[in-house]
Amino acid sequence: MKYVLTSTGEKEINPNGQEVDTQRRLNGEESAQRRFFLKVVNPLIEENKKEAIKLIDDFKEEWKKENAKKEEETDKEYESRMNIAISNNKELNEKVSEVLKTKIEVEVTDKTVEVVKKYYKEFGDKNGWLSGDDGAIEEIEAELNR
Repeated sequence: MKYVLTSTGEKEINPNGQEVDTQRRLNGEESAQRRFFLKVVNPLIEENKKEAIKLIDDFKEEWKKENAKKEEETDKEYESRMNIAISNNKELNEKVSEVLKTKIEVEVTDKTVEVVKKYYKEFGDKNGWLSGDDGAIEEIEAELNR
């Protein structure tokens, strides 16, 4: 939902010549409601990200204890070997995925819900979602249609 409120789902070129998401321009009241929504949601998203990063960092530390750097190995090669171990560790990846997919429940005001509904109807399931997000999209639609 954060993405639906902050971006139109289209791309534009910024002053530095980079392709970026086109920012959604809202009127004053809607912009205030977006700020309230993001103020509540952003810390919860960051908390989940930190927990996922901690899982990866713990794995790295354990891996480094068990896998010393070889004499002929460069730092880059050592990092590469560690990254391969991380990406091949199914259990770790499942834990990280589980943390990142943790449902976040927040209470928002009726005004904020109206703004979310408006922009979700316009772009809801078209921008910012991954193919595995179908369940989340259905839950959001059910909540917004209550």
